[in-house]
Amino acid sequence: MPMTGLGEGRQLWLLLYSCGLGAALGLLFEVFGVAVRFARRRRAVVFFIDVFYLVFSALATFYFSLAVMDGMMHPLLFGGCLLGFFLEHVTLGRLIGKLLYQIIRYIRFGFAWVFRLISAPLYRLCDRLYGDFSVFSKKIAKKEPKARKKCIFFRKKT
Repeated sequence: MPMTGLGEGRQLWLLLYSCGLGAALGLLFEVFGVAVRFARRRRAVVFFIDVFYLVFSALATFYFSLAVMDGMMHPLLFGGCLLGFFLEHVTLGRLIGKLLYQIIRYIRFGFAWVFRLISAPLYRLCDRLYGDFSVFSKKIAKKEPKARKKCIFFRKKT
């Protein structure tokens, strides 16, 4: 039974287009999921990422309905989006999510390595110029045994 004003062929194309929109929103969901994992699940970051995704997907669905479906909202639109999102999530989405996670992990590792490479000589320079920051480090070392161990470790001349 065709919907009012839409032929069966047009319904099929609209369903396929809405599946594509759902798949695109699923890919965006995977990208934001990787961002949430690297935010170490801080509540505020997760909240703002979720709100941004919600607003973006609502606007994308609205503009899609305006552009492709002439502003009409059909169950076909939402069903197709859900179907596309589900199919993307269980197939390509998991692979892309793992790949993005590994790429960002290696980038973070590279930045940490560069930071250590730059900060070690700077620390040695400050240590030689100012000694062991005697006033502050002695006060900290008396109060905190862990901090004392760190002070002793970093005072070693290498």
